[in-house]
Amino acid sequence: MKGVIESMMPERGRRRSRLIAALSAVILSVSMFTACKGSVESNQAAATFGAPTGVSVTANNSQLTVDWNAVVGAASYKIYQSTTAGGSSAATPVAGVTGTEYTATKLTNTTTYYYSVSAVDGAGTESALSGEVSGKPLAVVSTAPAAPAGTSANGCDAATCPNTTINLITWTSVSGLTYDIYWSTTQANATMTAGTKIASPTSPYSHTGLTAGTKYYYIIVATDSQGQKTASAQLSATPGVPAAPSCTAAGDGASSVKVTSASTNATSINLYYRTSAGVTTVNGTAVTGYTSATAVSGLSAGTKYYFVCTAVGAGGESTASAEANAYAGATSAPTFTVTSSSGQNIITITAPTTGTATSYKIYWDNNPIATTAAQTSNVISTTTSPYTHSGLTDGMVYRYAVSAVNANGESATATLQSVLMAKPQAPTGVAVDALSATTAAVSWATLTTGGPGSAGVTYNVYYSTTPGVVPGATGVTKLTGKTSSNSASIGATFTTATAYYFVVTANNAFGESSASIEAGVKVAANATNAPTRVRAGATANANTGALTTGGITLSWTAPTTAPSYYNVYYGTSATMTTTNGGSTKITAAAPGAATTFAITGLTSGVGYYFIVTAVTSAGVETASQTLYAVVP
Repeated sequence: MKGVIESMMPERGRRRSRLIAALSAVILSVSMFTACKGSVESNQAAATFGAPTGVSVTANNSQLTVDWNAVVGAASYKIYQSTTAGGSSAATPVAGVTGTEYTATKLTNTTTYYYSVSAVDGAGTESALSGEVSGKPLAVVSTAPAAPAGTSANGCDAATCPNTTINLITWTSVSGLTYDIYWSTTQANATMTAGTKIASPTSPYSHTGLTAGTKYYYIIVATDSQGQKTASAQLSATPGVPAAPSCTAAGDGASSVKVTSASTNATSINLYYRTSAGVTTVNGTAVTGYTSATAVSGLSAGTKYYFVCTAVGAGGESTASAEANAYAGATSAPTFTVTSSSGQNIITITAPTTGTATSYKIYWDNNPIATTAAQTSNVISTTTSPYTHSGLTDGMVYRYAVSAVNANGESATATLQSVLMAKPQAPTGVAVDALSATTAAVSWATLTTGGPGSAGVTYNVYYSTTPGVVPGATGVTKLTGKTSSNSASIGATFTTATAYYFVVTANNAFGESSASIEAGVKVAANATNAPTRVRAGATANANTGALTTGGITLSWTAPTTAPSYYNVYYGTSATMTTTNGGSTKITAAAPGAATTFAITGLTSGVGYYFIVTAVTSAGVETASQTLYAVVP
């Protein structure tokens, strides 16, 4: 049609029409270029923030958690996941993540996953991708942690605290575990799902700002390195109400019983008693405002009475003490001393000050956690003092309590005593690490005052370049008079790049203990960015002193630049490295902020070698020196 119209126009008109069309095309092109340029510049201006930094991956069972630093101006983030290195940028992202952490679940523990992260602003403009990081889900290699032990929750009143609005929460902490407290004023809500969380407290913990006289409920939750959680039994406490006091009873004359009660934060003591077991504050005869260590009189001689005590504070009355009992007319408690020699203890008993004893009962045990006579498991009846208790084992702690007996019954027990046998036990918790190219530190759990054979103890350290160190054997060097230190050289110069193996013995006037469990280290200078002060040590149970069977706890000092995570390698070959296939690898065993990792399921009595590596976000892995320890 355009051609037909132009053919009907004069030549001048046709030239003019073609010129106008050409100019229009030029104007349109310039306009489109300007618009496109403006659009690109607009998008670039909107995406002025950079890619997220500090991206790291933490492994757990069948899942990986990706963390990154917040980006200023970002409204959300996208996470790209792939099972191929370098492939995360092409993956379909998970969008709309508003925090700085994302957990991918239902993953395969044997597969490595790769991640990159981008930031998105409110207009939907996406930043460049972060550097790619990777991780492998960590299979569960241990059972869930044991429930926290040694737990208690006590109201704290003005006698021991600044005010009556505090509860004291305590538990026995275990190395390698973290703890949280969940609380509520409603019993049913003191759970991990409904309770108010107190994150990462340390024991003892003061829960402040409470209402005096109001009851609070608690659970304490232990979490291991794999995220497995176990809660304690529920606890409760009322601020301003003291903890239950102690309560003991002893016969005091023909028709009375002397009851002794102690409390650190009570304004007064109440006493309840009756002639049958199971006395409570409801069914017992009450003696309010009782003065401790006085006699309850008017009783029937030869009759057994049961007692409980309570403490009264600003917020109310405590729970009842453990039940005590005594015969009216029984004697008071005797006193005694114990003299120790090799293989035996001699118990010398002094007669009670009230009443006449016809015989004595000696309660004893070698249980190091026994703290009361009721916890001793063995009883000796004797009419003889002094009494020789023979056939004992040197190096053990023996505990004793003594009561007096007559026709009216048994007295309370005298104070429990801990007696040290002559020869010390072998040191526990031996750990070593390289300090430099030629020095090493050796540490162990020293025998505490009152512990097995602790009096006058010194220590010997034996070492060799061959595992299986035997004190006094050929090729074994002895260092005498040493003290435990995890930071000072043991006092010997070693050959660099050589593995050394160590045992420790304890000595006192009665002789030298057996050797500790063996530990070792390759003495060499540490590489830049490697974990240092890496220690592989068996942990002794805080209560019993027994070593944890089949487990090793690794600890280390982090490099100056914190890594994204740590890998752990272990095996039974002295030539084991991170690359020669002679080891078991635990990928992402610990996050970059951690400095411990526990390995369980090892073979007791076998020596293992351990290496800890620090891994950067770029995947650069730097190894520690090789550690050695015999698994208890």
